[in-house]
Amino acid sequence: MTDADHFEAKKALTFEINPQRRIAYLRYEMNPSVSEWQTVVDQIFSHPDFRPDFGILSDRRGVLDASPELVQGAIEFLAVCKVQGRWTGKWAMVANSSDSANRAKVLENLLHPIHAEYKGFDNINDAENWLASN
Repeated sequence: MTDADHFEAKKALTFEINPQRRIAYLRYEMNPSVSEWQTVVDQIFSHPDFRPDFGILSDRRGVLDASPELVQGAIEFLAVCKVQGRWTGKWAMVANSSDSANRAKVLENLLHPIHAEYKGFDNINDAENWLASN
């Protein structure tokens, strides 16, 4: 097989952990299924460079709003992870527009019962600064 014959499917999600900044970056290329999302977030939480108090930055600037199924699946998964102590930090989401960032604020209310700090942004620098603040 030559390189021309090789096709690698685009992944819906990728991640990178920056231990110095204490942030795990979750980058969206397309909206994943609930199981794809859970698998990648589980990989983050299980990664040797990740600590439970690290912030998570979901970079959704290149995708449309998440489906209600993905939102519900994420909330349920994060609730279990919080109870298990796998994640205790903040979660920031950067959206592709102010409109999407405002809709993300609904998640703040949905995540409140599990004591998760979550905030939507339309600027990645603001999101990083919020995650870095105590």
